[in-house]
Amino acid sequence: MTVDVAKAVGNYAEGLYYGVVDSSGYLVGSTATAPVGGVVTGSAMAQLMGLQDFPFTANDPDMPSQRGDAGALARFINRSTELPGATLTMGAFDYTFAALCQALEVDDSGGGEFLSGNPYTVTYADLCLLMVAQAKSLETASSGSGLWEARMIHKVNMFPKLRTTFNDNALPSYEYNMVANYASRLPWGRAFTSGGDGDTSFVYTDFTWPYRPIVQRWTGDNTETDFELAQNIAEDSATNIIVYVDGVAQTWVTGAPGAGEFGITEAATDLLVLGTPPGTSAVLAALYGWS
Repeated sequence: MTVDVAKAVGNYAEGLYYGVVDSSGYLVGSTATAPVGGVVTGSAMAQLMGLQDFPFTANDPDMPSQRGDAGALARFINRSTELPGATLTMGAFDYTFAALCQALEVDDSGGGEFLSGNPYTVTYADLCLLMVAQAKSLETASSGSGLWEARMIHKVNMFPKLRTTFNDNALPSYEYNMVANYASRLPWGRAFTSGGDGDTSFVYTDFTWPYRPIVQRWTGDNTETDFELAQNIAEDSATNIIVYVDGVAQTWVTGAPGAGEFGITEAATDLLVLGTPPGTSAVLAALYGWS
């Protein structure tokens, strides 16, 4: 898609996607266990259903005011020192996700799903959240062209509060408390640098993308070169997919890829094809757009 995505106006949120990240900030997948080496299906971010409210934002700074001798109002704005946090409201409760937040497991017994909790011993998983919304480009040359805008929270801890309302005339709501943490890289691999980004760690990233974005992870085994995409790619082009292997960006090409390059083979299940197999335990991750 040829569209300038720098100037956009957003619409309603399309969905909220999640994945686990490891201590280095790499995406593990939508489960607590990373794909084993050579598994071509990998693990992509999963959608958290029933999004009602996503109020995540940086905390407002304190703004105490003081009157001067002449009655003029002076405002002293202090920089906020708190990490962003929020209470996320959903219209549905996902037991699998709730267990993932707390490094627990859901017990399947009979026809039920059983989730146990212990707030004194709980271990919080580091999660990556991706909220995506439909948008329109405001560039003159592409007025009306569709694209997507997104906010990615690199590393966040969440605690599920289960159902918070119970009323005959009220919509069901389920809340999660979330607190963000600093991360040193984006979940697909690119590390932050003080020269290019102004710092070496960040809490969240806002970005636009030509199509609905998602992040997927595989693990190399020094043999496999063909990896399946969880969603068929919307457009096979360099503007719709970025690929990193162990933090090193790969180059998109048409035709047969060589060393340090990758291409897409379109089929019933689209394939990400690398010119050389990622090494044993190598982290292979991609951000791409799907429709």
